[in-house]
Amino acid sequence: MDRLAEYFTAENYGIFLNISKAEDKIFSGEVEISGKASRADFIKLHSKDLVINKVSAHYDDEIVVLKHELIPGNDELQINFINAETDKKITFDSDIKIKITFNGEITDAMHGMYPCYYHEDDARKQLIATQFES
Repeated sequence: MDRLAEYFTAENYGIFLNISKAEDKIFSGEVEISGKASRADFIKLHSKDLVINKVSAHYDDEIVVLKHELIPGNDELQINFINAETDKKITFDSDIKIKITFNGEITDAMHGMYPCYYHEDDARKQLIATQFES
């Protein structure tokens, strides 16, 4: 598996998570990542058990939908610097801002979003946790 740092150096993350459907074990979210791409054709990000809905890039006051693919077995999202609407390659200087919308399941596995249980006043309660690693 390739290391993220070989493709991309993140400088800032902005994330929104919607856990309003936690009772149904579902979450959704959106992340905007600013950083420097060290490759001219694609970057890879970790994406274990996520459903990727849309990937876009923000540059030169434009928003472009990018082609992307999930790499089975590596739990990676490969974002190709190709306009999904025109099939044309996009050239970035090295700074890039990528926005990804996604959803997934809340599971008892200790990755992604998962429930943690505790007791209060003899009642079992739940909170939702994540480890948020870059």
